[in-house]
Amino acid sequence: VAGVPLSAAGSGSTFANPVALAVDPSTGTVFVSAVDTTTSLPVIDVYNSLGVFQSTFDGSVGAPGGAALTAVAGLAVDGSSRLYVSDGQKVYRYSAAGAYQATVDDGSHGVPGAVTADASTDGVYVVESNVQVGVFSAGGASRLNTFALAAFASGVAVNESTGVVYTADPNDLVGQRYAPFVGATVATSAASGVDATSATLNGSINPEGVIGTAYHFEYGLDQAYGSSTADVNPGSGSSDVA
Repeated sequence: VAGVPLSAAGSGSTFANPVALAVDPSTGTVFVSAVDTTTSLPVIDVYNSLGVFQSTFDGSVGAPGGAALTAVAGLAVDGSSRLYVSDGQKVYRYSAAGAYQATVDDGSHGVPGAVTADASTDGVYVVESNVQVGVFSAGGASRLNTFALAAFASGVAVNESTGVVYTADPNDLVGQRYAPFVGATVATSAASGVDATSATLNGSINPEGVIGTAYHFEYGLDQAYGSSTADVNPGSGSSDVA
């Protein structure tokens, strides 16, 4: 099938160089970084799934102080049709119509660059200048964790079925692969049988199939604890063990 080129004709803008691009996994809508030919300021062109130009926005609608985009370093769309824009300083979330919704990465953990979103979980991944990736919850509502990279990355992508993250190393011209950590999950519950000299501590652990899993309780007269029960091996199954 012959490809249909995206054309900025009639948009009042030209494609940025280098161009950032993202596709809505739900609707096929295409978002492309561009430059307004009148103001020379960055904008985002929107095309339908057939490559037909629909609209342009500059990010100012709903933004604090009506501030427009100053640059576009990366684009991503999650499974709920929310658009994420990295301007090389922060990462913002917009509606599919281009209205500002929230600041996802404020740059306090390192200057953000490339960004991607998991279409199945709506989680957001941001490459940061500290040679790391910031991982955010659905919609970028909160920062979950950070993992270090083997080298600085200029691009990032995630496999939504496995959670594996891929990054592009522009210096060594290689790709890096980062698999999610798989380990036991634990939960504690209220102590029982509490009296002046003893108590029964309660919880559960799911080894998640990991051989060599062990658990113990720490306890003491204050939050420094200081004492620990002996390690117990709950097996290597994939269900909760009390």
